[in-house]
Amino acid sequence: MRILSFLLLVSFLIGLEAQEPTGTQWGVVRTYQVPYRNDRIESRDVFQKLLEVSGSSVELPDNFPNLKLRVNKVGTRVAVMGWNTLLAEYGVKFQALKEGIELEVDLEKMEASLDEFEEGFTDFFGIDRPWRLHHMTPDGRKGPVVVLLHGLDSSKRFFSGTIQHLGRAGYDVYFFEYPNDDRIVRNARRLQTSLQQLPADRRDEISLVTVSMGGLVSQTMIETPELYVPGVKRLIACVPPFQGSEMAAMRGLVEIGDQTMNFFDLQKTMTMFTDGMGRAGIDLQPGSLFMQQSDTFKRNPEVTYSILAGSKGMVDPAVLEKVRELLEKSQTHNGVSETLKRMSLERVELLISFQREGDGAVRLESATLEGVTDRQVLPLHHLEILSDLTKQSPPPGLKQVMERLPATQPTGP
Repeated sequence: MRILSFLLLVSFLIGLEAQEPTGTQWGVVRTYQVPYRNDRIESRDVFQKLLEVSGSSVELPDNFPNLKLRVNKVGTRVAVMGWNTLLAEYGVKFQALKEGIELEVDLEKMEASLDEFEEGFTDFFGIDRPWRLHHMTPDGRKGPVVVLLHGLDSSKRFFSGTIQHLGRAGYDVYFFEYPNDDRIVRNARRLQTSLQQLPADRRDEISLVTVSMGGLVSQTMIETPELYVPGVKRLIACVPPFQGSEMAAMRGLVEIGDQTMNFFDLQKTMTMFTDGMGRAGIDLQPGSLFMQQSDTFKRNPEVTYSILAGSKGMVDPAVLEKVRELLEKSQTHNGVSETLKRMSLERVELLISFQREGDGAVRLESATLEGVTDRQVLPLHHLEILSDLTKQSPPPGLKQVMERLPATQPTGP
């Protein structure tokens, strides 16, 4: 039962934080209200509010099922007291007001309860979340230090081409591999610990080269005074969602792709459940608690920042537009199927917008940081900039990365 509660809370929190914060919703505590209508609560109002909480702008059709439940003042108060008793530890509180039922959510308390559950879950099952700073070039290499960081639902295996080319160019290459679905701040602490363990002569001038969420992990380490490792002098962030990405809510598809290669290894397949339990997907939502906190970060004057954004979609918009056309023409037979159709159309529209306005996963407007002037937009999509997925050698965005790294001497093949 507690596992089910955890999964429901994760889904609910993603929805809560997917919204654009407006009015009284901007802050740690957010409130929502379902109105009474002639001393009744209508199921249509409840479902409409749930859509709003999930970040959807879909309007329920007129023929959506609408049960009308009479409100009994005493019974309602008793029910509210019961729900508050069950949900108090999760930061969720109901109130029976004169005009309706109000839901109040304390995001900090809710996230703290998720942290507590995760800790108990991982301890009970003996789950380890490994992280490691891999040294990818021979010991004794004296070239400038470059530390690569992957993004959400990714790993070292997708960047062998980038690693090889940087090594041949004379750089001392490291790869920070971390639980890619865990909270960003936890991975920032792990990055700090890893960099502090580098040999003293390797900590003088470190360049962090990041892909996607790796940029936020690095930014959090660099711009949190108690986490910053002196010696980090450069951040080159490729396709970074510094302002968040709504596509993180659809990351389940990426998780499936990430685990495909582990299909015949049960132990590795378990990472689907143990590499962070979806917390990164929550952090990456625009308006999330993490995004609100990152808005207060200040650029580190000891660090030179560069951003490489992508402007090429991962999917041809024409294909998605065809899907949209077929959906629009499809027939529905009741209010529920019509609602599902409208929700599907909304998702397709979101996908189309990300192909036209960004790299397929991050909008161009999100790949920005206040005060960072070295920002270049490349005709590349989110998955090809430094990875081996396109089988190009060298990876398409590596040239622009190397232009921003310290000069070095090639070591040969």
